[in-house]
Amino acid sequence: MRRIGGSSIAAIMGMDEFKTSFDVWAECMGHKQEKSIPMRFGNFAEPFVEELFKEWYLEKFGLEPSLVGKTAYEYEDWCACHLDNLMQTHVVEYKTVSIRSAWKWTEAPPVNYAMQCQLYMHVSGIHRAFLFGLIGSESVKCYELAYDAALAAQLVQAGSEFWRKHIQTAVTPPMDHSNGAKAVLRELYPFSSTVMRAATDQEEVLAGEYVFLKQEFDESEKRYEAVKNKLAYNIGTAEGVRTKYGTFTYKSTKSGSRVLR
Repeated sequence: MRRIGGSSIAAIMGMDEFKTSFDVWAECMGHKQEKSIPMRFGNFAEPFVEELFKEWYLEKFGLEPSLVGKTAYEYEDWCACHLDNLMQTHVVEYKTVSIRSAWKWTEAPPVNYAMQCQLYMHVSGIHRAFLFGLIGSESVKCYELAYDAALAAQLVQAGSEFWRKHIQTAVTPPMDHSNGAKAVLRELYPFSSTVMRAATDQEEVLAGEYVFLKQEFDESEKRYEAVKNKLAYNIGTAEGVRTKYGTFTYKSTKSGSRVLR
């Protein structure tokens, strides 16, 4: 049984677009999930991002940052935080950010990463943090965050309650769309029997909802492809466009065809 980490706290709060509370439950209970390419790249690129942080810090403050290195903290019986780096005065957290997500790094930091830093500041007792991101391969951005005791208390309460309600008892959160849910289903039901049975009342309701949503999804997919083609048509011969929602490219692949990304 694995403890809850800082990168999971926003998911428990329902504030992480990439991760759900079911993902957190599956991780803590030891269900294997494949790491996505962005996650793997983030781990791979971390030493480079650290070098960029050192350069940024030297340029901004005129001295080398005094970094301790990776540091782990355990908090109560439910939390284990692994900090990317630490200074005497600041927690340091590194992120690699895709160009598509660059627009989220505005005046305020992304909420999920801010919550992660708040928990790290709480468990370490160091009440300032640098959240440093490599944006695509083009630029860097750094936020300096201050400790928010009220928010940290909410995060601790939510994490502790989730641990006692779902991890210690092995009671799953509601089934959802997450990769964690899919991983658990694969492990629980790897094979089917030859038995075809009548549906229960609950299964009838779920089947009806499934059919309705499938029809909606098919229509949404058609609209998505139409808008995608319209955007490509408007980009025309250009390599791409920069928008407030991110950068969209319309480049040729190795096969010679152009793909909108």
